[in-house]
Amino acid sequence: MATLEEVSQFTEDNIFQALEMTIFAKPAEPEDVEITYVFDESGVMVPDGYMSLGLTTESDGATWTRDTNNSEVRSHGRGGPSRRDLISDVTGLNVTAHEAKKNVMELFWSQEIVQKVNAHGGIYWDKATRPKTRPVRLLGIAKDGDGPNAVYCSRWLPNAQLAEGAEQSWSVENEMAYPLNFTALVAKQFKTSFREIWGGPGFVPSARGFTATAPSGD
Repeated sequence: MATLEEVSQFTEDNIFQALEMTIFAKPAEPEDVEITYVFDESGVMVPDGYMSLGLTTESDGATWTRDTNNSEVRSHGRGGPSRRDLISDVTGLNVTAHEAKKNVMELFWSQEIVQKVNAHGGIYWDKATRPKTRPVRLLGIAKDGDGPNAVYCSRWLPNAQLAEGAEQSWSVENEMAYPLNFTALVAKQFKTSFREIWGGPGFVPSARGFTATAPSGD
């Protein structure tokens, strides 16, 4: 007679924890290619043009948001809806960057920064007089385990846009941080707004319910 634990098929190795994590970004360009993997025999692969945001807050990490809306049909005399449809499912990413550097500033202010050099070795730049949408491509890579046990979970937003501007404080207690809140929209070029990618030497597809056969195309 089987026990409950035997039929439950618990697998502790399937629990993933993002012990290491980096977010990369680049401006969206027509010649960009899709991302289907971030790890191969040579190690971690970051596509050309993607730059790291650098250090991010440990307490918040990277929060992958999801906002759904439903439409309900209510019928007279019924205690619940007669029909319920999911009509909107929008993902996004919230992350707070620590490092005050050009690519982070451009994401925070949603503009290309054109720097100018002053006469004393410093630089300055101006906020655009008119805001405009600046689509970017975001790639998050998280790692659990080390060496032959390393597993990578990556998420790619091929058409991310700044959802809303955030406040920034100068204080003795905290660093000057850059809160970044993005909404993921469908990229017509790639026909998706969100892609999740798994891999690494410790990743076993069959152990997680997937079937690994011939490559679907890279």
